[in-house]
Amino acid sequence: MADTDQNPESLEPTSQQALATGKKKRSPIERTIVWGLIALALIVVLLEANARYGYSSTLESLQSRLSQADKNKGQELILKEAKGLVKGFPYGDERLTNKGKQLQYRWPSLFRTFAIELST
Repeated sequence: MADTDQNPESLEPTSQQALATGKKKRSPIERTIVWGLIALALIVVLLEANARYGYSSTLESLQSRLSQADKNKGQELILKEAKGLVKGFPYGDERLTNKGKQLQYRWPSLFRTFAIELST
């Protein structure tokens, strides 16, 4: 018997070897660009989700607290309490106006403006 008869695997490439040789290798620059774009898209999605969740949750808690204040006439909503109802990661402004204090919260977003303004 010849050596080729004893070891037939060495003559024929396996399917994994055939796939590996037929597959084009990507350059590291192309791979870096693709993963960078994926990371950027993930950051945008997380930013938008945070803005939407924070705004919606804050609005819901403020509305429920205001409806509770309407039912019980003696319990008004004060700004200090309203600050505790804020959810998410907004940035806020507190201004003194002619009519009193004004409190404004904005949630950072790329596509929409999420803001709540409270006045006393």
